[in-house]
Amino acid sequence: MEVKKTGRTREITRSAFHTTLALVGCAIVATNTSVAASWAGGLAPSGEDPYRVAATRSGVALDILVAIAGAESAYHPFALNIAGHQIFCHTRAEAEAAIDSHATDDIDIGLMQINWHFWGAKSGMQRKDLLDPAKNLLFGARILREGLERDGTLWHRISNYHSGPRRERDRYNQQVYSAYLRYKRGHVR
Repeated sequence: MEVKKTGRTREITRSAFHTTLALVGCAIVATNTSVAASWAGGLAPSGEDPYRVAATRSGVALDILVAIAGAESAYHPFALNIAGHQIFCHTRAEAEAAIDSHATDDIDIGLMQINWHFWGAKSGMQRKDLLDPAKNLLFGARILREGLERDGTLWHRISNYHSGPRRERDRYNQQVYSAYLRYKRGHVR
């Protein structure tokens, strides 16, 4: 069944959605004590959970960091987006070969899908370095921290990680919220 929405109904629905997101956002910030983040990449070289290390070093709430990684890469450490084409490589070697075979700087890399064109020079790393989950999470958390320090509602600040127009930000926030719920329910691989 299709429901035809008037301008006022659409406004109320959007307002209810943003209110819900604001409440969840407060819960995310307030709860930094969550189940350990499991992921396909294992532990950081120090033996510590790389999500916890990145969250602690950057001052970003663990839950937000985990939710962003879920929305960006579905927790896949070798995820790439090359010129708009998403690739989920099975190994780091496969991801490195994919990076080498494309001369473009239009590439998003790893767990946090770090955009090389915008952030590459600022990272102090080579593109392949961002395939290391611990390095990717740490740099992604620093980018996220910058977005969280800007003005706006919590969800607007979270969507600064992805940016774009309002509709795209709303869609992105829904993806982050869904990833957050999967994580809190223990449905993260």
